[in-house]
Amino acid sequence: MFVKKNIKKFLYFIISSLLYNSIVLAQPPNDGEKMKSIVIAYITEELDLTPTEAQNFWPVFNQYQNDIKTARKNFTDELELEEQVLNIRKSYKLKFKAANINDQKINKLFKVEKMLVQKVKQNLQQRRQMRLENGNNPNKPIRQMPKQRVRF
Repeated sequence: MFVKKNIKKFLYFIISSLLYNSIVLAQPPNDGEKMKSIVIAYITEELDLTPTEAQNFWPVFNQYQNDIKTARKNFTDELELEEQVLNIRKSYKLKFKAANINDQKINKLFKVEKMLVQKVKQNLQQRRQMRLENGNNPNKPIRQMPKQRVRF
């Protein structure tokens, strides 16, 4: 009888600790992952990629973004950076063609990419302005920005 009670307590302890750990460790995705999923959905929708095109497109696009990020980290001179980014875009235009993406969609990709950057910058500026309006007072409730879907 004493052993059964101890076993029950032990099992309750194990089950409750597993449940606690699963709740505590179940963290929502960070902002970077959230932003990446928004970008993927938006570009896929804007370019109207077929499943086959998407399968070929995303590995090339991910490598393209990595190359752009690397260039931004390595260059301090603005003109050299712009030249390097242009060269990367030219080389990836050929790689996107090799992945069976037509010229129209490739050109639209570069336009959509610029628009997305502009929208993100506008959103950040609006958020900063709201913080300034609230005076960075932690006790003052922050006026919420209306949720907007990115449209072009």
